[in-house]
Amino acid sequence: MKHRAQNPVASQPAAPAKRRGTVTLLVLLLVATVAALVTQGQLGAYIRRRAAGHHAAETRLRRLAFEGVRGAARQLAAATEGDATNLLRSGFAQLEWSPAPGTTVTVTLEDLERKLDLNNLYIEGEPAEAEGGGRTVADILGEAFRFSGEAAPGERLAALRDWMDPDQDGFHEAPWPDTDARPPNYWLDAPAELDFVPGFAPAWLTPRPEMPEAPPLFATPPAELFTIIPGPRREPWRVNVNSASRPVLLAVLGLEHQPWVEALLIERQARPLDDLEPLQAGADQALQARLARYLAVRSRHFAVRARAREAERTREAWALLRREAEGQVSWLRCVWHP
Repeated sequence: MKHRAQNPVASQPAAPAKRRGTVTLLVLLLVATVAALVTQGQLGAYIRRRAAGHHAAETRLRRLAFEGVRGAARQLAAATEGDATNLLRSGFAQLEWSPAPGTTVTVTLEDLERKLDLNNLYIEGEPAEAEGGGRTVADILGEAFRFSGEAAPGERLAALRDWMDPDQDGFHEAPWPDTDARPPNYWLDAPAELDFVPGFAPAWLTPRPEMPEAPPLFATPPAELFTIIPGPRREPWRVNVNSASRPVLLAVLGLEHQPWVEALLIERQARPLDDLEPLQAGADQALQARLARYLAVRSRHFAVRARAREAERTREAWALLRREAEGQVSWLRCVWHP
């Protein structure tokens, strides 16, 4: 019997079917690529819209915060001396409003001269030991350090003095550990600088939550006693007798004059004082000198903080203002906070 030879071509898969499978696969890959590109484009557009909306919201909040600061400056400039004194008898004035649904702006105006300025240790052309009725700036700040609960007020005072005074003498004038840097021998520009002064804890001047009652005298928070007004001066910035707290007045005048301070606190409740002369009339010579050198009936330096809030977003602006007796207001600092 003869066997017929098999055709080798007939045993192979059909070429057209294989080609159709390859084309289908290529089409699917092309469709997937186009879909991915479209999705990526849509996602990019969404991210850009979100970013643009976020930027617009940030810009709006920054503008509102700045408008809040500027409005407070205008109000301070328009106020008479008497109105400004009445406005800030407690040391603070606060205003809040809603420029749009869901948006609030809070503005706080603070009298900085109700506290003791640490930069009074830096006085040009005059030693810091210059006295007012037997009391120096160092005496006043040292007393206030004790009121804040400081266990070693002399050391804190020495560190501050070495930080500011122009000479290179002093225990704290040596280079800082692990660095060649030295104290700047210059006045403080901002509270954050205190983080680098030996002995001062971080955020030492950060305000603490308000307490329902006044703390004991020797547990007064530092933020209620001290402030920093940047810039040189030829004499100490005076404390406003109408807005200063009891601990600040006691630090200025001394604990031996506590009865006089208590009487002053009662007297100013009736009306703000517009002259120191009545106070000096009943004081001894030393107290008169302290009143003249360290106290005033008006303030010149103010801090404004404006906070604009919308949903979870918040933007703040802070400014340091100086108001002259005639009403002119100068901007000494302006800072944005994220």
